Amino acid sequence: MDLEFFTFRVHEEDEKMPKLAGLDITPFMQAQAVLRESEAHFRSIADTAPAILWETGPDGAGTFVSRGWYEYTGQTEAAALGHGWLDVLHPEDRDEVTASFGAAIDQQSPFAREYRLRRADGVYRWVLDQGRPPPFSPSGSFLGYVGSVVDITEHRQAEDALQAAKAEAERANEAKSRFLPAASHDLRQPLSALSVYAKVLEGHVDSAGAPFLAKLKACLGCLGALLSELLDLSKLQAGAIKPNCGNFPVADVLARLLSVHEPETGLKSLRLHCWPSTLWGRTDAVLFECIVGNVIENAVRYTDDGGVLVGCRRRGGKAWVEVWDTGICIPPDKTAEIFEEFRQLDGARTCGSGLGLAPVAKTAELLGLEVRVRSRPGRGSAFAIELPLGCSSPGILPEFDIVPGRALRIALAEDNASVREALTEALQSIGRRVWAADSGPALCAVLGEAAPDIVISDYRLAHGETGVDVIRATRDAVGRDVPAILMTGDTDPDLPSNIALHRAVVLHKPLDLETLHAYIEDLSNSDDNPA
Repeated sequence: MDLEFFTFRVHEEDEKMPKLAGLDITPFMQAQAVLRESEAHFRSIADTAPAILWETGPDGAGTFVSRGWYEYTGQTEAAALGHGWLDVLHPEDRDEVTASFGAAIDQQSPFAREYRLRRADGVYRWVLDQGRPPPFSPSGSFLGYVGSVVDITEHRQAEDALQAAKAEAERANEAKSRFLPAASHDLRQPLSALSVYAKVLEGHVDSAGAPFLAKLKACLGCLGALLSELLDLSKLQAGAIKPNCGNFPVADVLARLLSVHEPETGLKSLRLHCWPSTLWGRTDAVLFECIVGNVIENAVRYTDDGGVLVGCRRRGGKAWVEVWDTGICIPPDKTAEIFEEFRQLDGARTCGSGLGLAPVAKTAELLGLEVRVRSRPGRGSAFAIELPLGCSSPGILPEFDIVPGRALRIALAEDNASVREALTEALQSIGRRVWAADSGPALCAVLGEAAPDIVISDYRLAHGETGVDVIRATRDAVGRDVPAILMTGDTDPDLPSNIALHRAVVLHKPLDLETLHAYIEDLSNSDDNPA
């Protein structure tokens, strides 16, 4: 509060004024009376003001404080004036306030300070003390300060509580960020083992048990989707995902997504088609692929007849990846609801987490991208995801030499015994030779002189070891760049790009065996003949 008060004092008493013979001093006496009335009026205002008002001389010594000071501190007028007001400051604040006020006097500049002031009941309260010099005298001399003191204890307490709450929220977010990768890995491990065992069982179940196996696999698929969506959404809400933008070919993203969703569309007898594209985009490729993949999955889920069309077109200096389906119609007044958590349209109950397209909306917001939706009764829906245009750049593709004409030799590192056993059996069932262990050193010991064609490792192993460590150790032992696949349950979007630096392919858990076999075939670059 910047308040300026000006007081004018008459230092001579009436009876001490010189009596000059024959001189009419009536005008002087009238002016003196006006000054006294003005001072009394000022004191009356000062004493009734909600803030404590004060005044000092050029040396900083107090010459006036309003009645509020005496009532607040319990000091007498004699004790408060001069430099006595410093006596009721908190001992820890006194030197700092004195130095700050002294520096302001030296520079004849405004003064403002928060400090603790002892109240009449002995309790220290926080106050804001502000003062500034009044206009200089006609002679140009510095007259001192006028100012105010306001109790700000409640304001300080509210600020402290807000800062404490903010700090606690930041700690909670940090803890959540640390928890999510570990939880993701641990929760996906048994699910991954179940998925592999279910696939292995296909060759051992008769026609009577086939329907039950199909239902088991469907349940596992729903559980995997639920877990992935919940973990991804939690990471977005925790602010644990940081975009890593770069250039990438749109065709590569769409090709991967179609290979993932073709089996499901085949089961529903739907057509899934993608228009070829030569465009390049620029954003976080991993997060963008998650957005489009979620939209495609949603389209397939809610389409029973017809199909899904995916394509990319240039418009308005941007690229737009569009997903068209012939599924259920989204009413215009319900469009916003599909991006809300745990909201499903009437008649659209199906297997899933109920999160709808909430991850799409949150990820798009994180990347600063627009998502458009339009839907027509009897025709289906269309989603368009904005994609800033990028430029082509030479890719770094792993080139490995695989010896043809024999069974592929696979080195497998997985510290979860169930997953390790399931993968070993699944790979051996299609003619692969497998050496498996729970760590890098153990794997090297099991391999001995054998040189594997491909290394497959879980990313998070026991005792702080990672799959990258296993890849390095195996390549060092063999003396060449062995093709590598890293399995992970982590949802960190930076992980694939970081692992790519080590020339390895990333597969997310729970594993899809067809996808794993496809990657092995691609890396081997040859038709192996089982021995």
